[in-house]
Amino acid sequence: MSKIALVHVALLVGGIRTVFAPGEELPELPKHDEVALINSKSISDPTADAAAERAGQAEQRKGEKEFRDARLLVQAEAESRTTDVGSGEDAGTAGSGTASTAGTALDGDGTGTALPPVSQALRSAAGTATARLAPAVKNAAKATRGGKR
Repeated sequence: MSKIALVHVALLVGGIRTVFAPGEELPELPKHDEVALINSKSISDPTADAAAERAGQAEQRKGEKEFRDARLLVQAEAESRTTDVGSGEDAGTAGSGTASTAGTALDGDGTGTALPPVSQALRSAAGTATARLAPAVKNAAKATRGGKR
């Protein structure tokens, strides 16, 4: 299929200047002219547009499949942390038989509660938490040292 004009396009066809209206099919063009007109959005190539659409749809399907696979993996991980492991003899532990009683990373102290979130305190370059002193505390510290510096 030929290229189709999207705007008025003037071309030399057989040495004669010919103007093509939007929607008209163009004659065969030299490759460099075709590339320049497509890049300037003056003409379109329905065959190339359809191929690009198919490639985009294939990429979309591939991305959706990767997302579904990753979601199933995350769901399986979450489910494995909350499901009943079985009786104490089968699981090799005594107790309620749940995975959370084993003292995993989710409940490091074995109490069945999750660990508290990591402190959001400011960190110094050494990685330790820096104290934020209120102005009143700073002023009190200055007063005990003997006033202004």
